[in-house]
Amino acid sequence: MTQTRVDHRKNDAPTNVTDDVQPRTADDRSGKVDETPFTTADNTQPNTLEISPKTTNSIPPKRKTEEMFSLVRYFAFGMIGSLAIFAIISVGIHLYKNSLDLENTYPQNNHAFDIGTTATEDFDTLIGQDPEAATEPDYSDIYDAIDQSKQHNAQTPPASPPPASTDTYWGYPATILPCTRSGDDLLVLVNKSYQLPADYYPTDLVAVTDSGLRVSRSGMYIRSIVIDDLAALRAAVATEGIDLTVLSAFRSYAVQSSTYTYWVNYNGGSIDAADKISARPGHSQHQLGTTLDFSTNEIADQLGQHFANTRAGVWLAAHAWEYGFALAYPQGWEAATGYSFEPWHFRYIGRENAARWHASGLILEVWLRGENGV
Repeated sequence: MTQTRVDHRKNDAPTNVTDDVQPRTADDRSGKVDETPFTTADNTQPNTLEISPKTTNSIPPKRKTEEMFSLVRYFAFGMIGSLAIFAIISVGIHLYKNSLDLENTYPQNNHAFDIGTTATEDFDTLIGQDPEAATEPDYSDIYDAIDQSKQHNAQTPPASPPPASTDTYWGYPATILPCTRSGDDLLVLVNKSYQLPADYYPTDLVAVTDSGLRVSRSGMYIRSIVIDDLAALRAAVATEGIDLTVLSAFRSYAVQSSTYTYWVNYNGGSIDAADKISARPGHSQHQLGTTLDFSTNEIADQLGQHFANTRAGVWLAAHAWEYGFALAYPQGWEAATGYSFEPWHFRYIGRENAARWHASGLILEVWLRGENGV
């Protein structure tokens, strides 16, 4: 039996070769050429194949292609990994900012509360409401409006507010008690002595925008029981050509914890300064889902005591009770409420309850203590 081997380099005629050709060596299989000449049966040497030996450092095309695809894969995986890390970091930053944003927490900037100085200064100076200052804003128009409204309804105006306490009115007692009523009760007493459970969370929250009121940011909620009267209040304000916006509404226990921590840090770590303006978790009326902080475009939707002198602030002080809302922290009653004057902070207690409260001539804090028997 013979095989035909063709010299492809020289196009010579085919040469008959016997089966006794020498086998390919291991070097052949590894890419090296076995240069041992072929021989025939009679030991004669046929036409020599002129084969140029391959260099040992050459890379087969297939291997080059595989290496190229490997590099592409590594690059792609690297890009995907980088994008994934970037996405995780972005989500983390977003969640952190949301926790500081506090579902309706202020301020939007360092001008909230009329703060224009460093956070380590005394809080009364920070808000520009030093009780000893001769230039203290005159809020008499608000109280005149309240008195006129009460006289119009043949009701006795409240007694003059007591002088501001020189004691640490903003402090918390050594013993904190649980609220005597459910958080769902419109008349539950929540203050620095009585605390809501950490797990209290209203189950009937709806968007504040359902009332038609403008909000300073999305994601604000209030209990559904408030919506109808809030919508009526908005309509009444609109007929007067007054702008009103909501800066803050419901806050959970966890969010209030972040809010309080924010104010402590903002005031250079001063607990006293924070306690004057922010409730500790469980002690905030905002956790009830029936409390709102208002502002107006008259002051660029800022939060501050100057809200009291705006048309919106004056109107609310005089008429909010007609729609079930009560000013929670009036001026001059810091020793009773435990907080600085907040003309923007109104709590909903229902129209019937608000009428009884208004007729009593008491501030909300004192009236609620009587309703709760404490």
